[in-house]
Amino acid sequence: ALYYRVVVRDNGCGMKHGQIPEMLGRVLSGSKYGVRQTRGKFGLGAKMALIWSKQSTGMPVEVRSATGANKPVSACVLDIDIQKNEPRVKLHEQVDNVSGMRGSEISLLHHSNLKSARNAIDNIRQACNGGGKQVALMNNGDPSLRRRV
Repeated sequence: ALYYRVVVRDNGCGMKHGQIPEMLGRVLSGSKYGVRQTRGKFGLGAKMALIWSKQSTGMPVEVRSATGANKPVSACVLDIDIQKNEPRVKLHEQVDNVSGMRGSEISLLHHSNLKSARNAIDNIRQACNGGGKQVALMNNGDPSLRRRV
């Protein structure tokens, strides 16, 4: 089996710096999920990906997000305590947005064979429901082996 890096990127409104750990590191449930929505699955795709990576490798995920092209980029390395349903923040800082990024990017590792990784990516894509997100798969994190899936 190999390690694959999966990167999910969108160009949406981004996430506020102070809210990233709670938004991604805690799985919530409640009656509001009964409300109908036309796109996505109430933000569960990123949380599912984080848990998937945690179960597969034990490694945290890397999150980058900016609420505007002229706003700072929030860089976060986030782990989750699955038993306690709590985020564990390894790094959480703001850096200059030199690339003009807007939206969010989540990068995670997965340990499996290619078929299993593709199946998991299909699940992430369904959870994202399209929604303008790009998903890329890199063998052993090598960008020269990048494949759009």
